[in-house]
Amino acid sequence: MTFAPAVADSQLVAPAALGRLLPAPDGWSKGEIKPNQVDDASGCNYTVASVVYTKGDLRLRIMIADTGAHADSLMAVAPMIATLPEDFDGKVPPATILRRMKIDGSPASEMWDAEKMTGEVTVVLGGRFVVAVDAQKADSPELLRTMLALVDVKALASLK
Repeated sequence: MTFAPAVADSQLVAPAALGRLLPAPDGWSKGEIKPNQVDDASGCNYTVASVVYTKGDLRLRIMIADTGAHADSLMAVAPMIATLPEDFDGKVPPATILRRMKIDGSPASEMWDAEKMTGEVTVVLGGRFVVAVDAQKADSPELLRTMLALVDVKALASLK
């Protein structure tokens, strides 16, 4: 996977600005937004904001990160996209399915365990921003994709 040139660390979008893009879906209880900035001595720096949503027994987390298009940062927050080949479709026994695909033209990955009813959908936007949704006790991976679609990716891209 080829990424755009990395931006200087000072140009990473502030975690609070990322947090403002976390949606408030109807029927869900939204927890406290957790902003964070990771500064690693090796240069693996990124900003991130995440929040946990609940609805009955269902627990879901949405995370938005700015990696500055730094390859090591992308590996840290989107490892399946960074490591799996395009169009990968495989299974880890007994019931975990791994997929690497595109969502609206952007590199994406999906992991779904039908026995545990857990999964994750991740997309990399513009080689820089990462949006990920993970859930426990979900009915299907479709819910994760639906929640991912609630993030305003145009507003996210405008933060550059």
